[in-house]
Amino acid sequence: MYVVVEFVESVEEHRASLRQSLIMLSRAMLEKKLGCLFFDVGQDELDGGSFLIYQVYSSKAAYVAHVELPDYAEHRRAADPWTATRRHLSYELISRAGVA
Repeated sequence: MYVVVEFVESVEEHRASLRQSLIMLSRAMLEKKLGCLFFDVGQDELDGGSFLIYQVYSSKAAYVAHVELPDYAEHRRAADPWTATRRHLSYELISRAGVA
């Protein structure tokens, strides 16, 4: 499995718009499946402009297919101006719930 973690900071005046866009992207990715097993979005309780996106895919190829979807491109076109910073990390999942 392939895991992607993103840390996103919003431009302050666009916090609510970015939040809504992330929620809509999460729903779209899970509805389409395409190897997307989890697409969780969290909002920092102390700094409401900070978001954590946790994604799990069946493979790296499934993730690549995700970023090539029109939904993802549409989200980025809308959300990039609302985003102050974005940090992207990716991993091969080697153990889940203690099972290697």
